Amino acid sequence: LSLSLSCHQRAAGEVLAAVAAGVDIFHSSYVTGCAANGVALAFGFGSLPAHAPLNLWSTEHRSAFTPLVAGCPCVACCRHTRAYIHHLLLTHEMVAHILLTVHNYTHWNLFFTAIRASIAGGTFERDHQRFLADLAA
Repeated sequence: LSLSLSCHQRAAGEVLAAVAAGVDIFHSSYVTGCAANGVALAFGFGSLPAHAPLNLWSTEHRSAFTPLVAGCPCVACCRHTRAYIHHLLLTHEMVAHILLTVHNYTHWNLFFTAIRASIAGGTFERDHQRFLADLAA
C-alpha cells in the first residue's frame, strides 16, 4: 500500500485507517520528509501523549530551551533543545536534519508500539475513533 503522507495528523490518520483495514506493513518517506522540512513529529495515539506538531523553523523556538517532546527517549530530545535545533536549521547544519530524523523515527516507532498495544488490548477501534475526534476538533 502506498500512502501519500503530506500532513502531520493526516498522515497518522491514514496509517490508522490502513491498520483498521488490515494493513500491517508500511513503507513511507514521511518521517524523513518531515525532518527535511524541519518538522518534529509529536502526534499521539492510545497511551502515546499528543503534542502539537513542531515546525523548528519557527522563531518561537529561538529561545525554547526544552526538548522537542518531553519524555521522548531519543538522543535529540535527551541531549538537545528546540533552540539548538532551530539554530542548526538556520545555519543550514546537516546535523539538524539528522537529529530531527532520529526523533521522528523514534516517535514513529512509539506510535506503532502504541497501535500494537491498542490492538492487543482490544481498544484499537475506540482509540482510533478518539484520534479522529481529536483531529476534527
